[in-house]
Amino acid sequence: MSEHSCHHSENETARNALLQQVTVLESEMEDTRAQIVAQKKAFLLEQEQQRRRLNSQLNSLSPIDQLPAEIKLRSRLKYSTVPCAQ
Repeated sequence: MSEHSCHHSENETARNALLQQVTVLESEMEDTRAQIVAQKKAFLLEQEQQRRRLNSQLNSLSPIDQLPAEIKLRSRLKYSTVPCAQ
């Protein structure tokens, strides 16, 4: 075998090995992307369920309890300072 064909064969072998490494790396990257997407979806689903639970709790409160804290405080102060009629 001539020196030129031996060098060409080594280059071809190195090229094939590098292409195989690139293919494996791309496959691993795609797997990682899929895992990240699945984790994001699971996290967002968990947050959405928590939001629904909190809204459900909020909706189960009495109407006065659904008001913002500042308005509730004013209402309670107003009614607690009104003198009782005797």
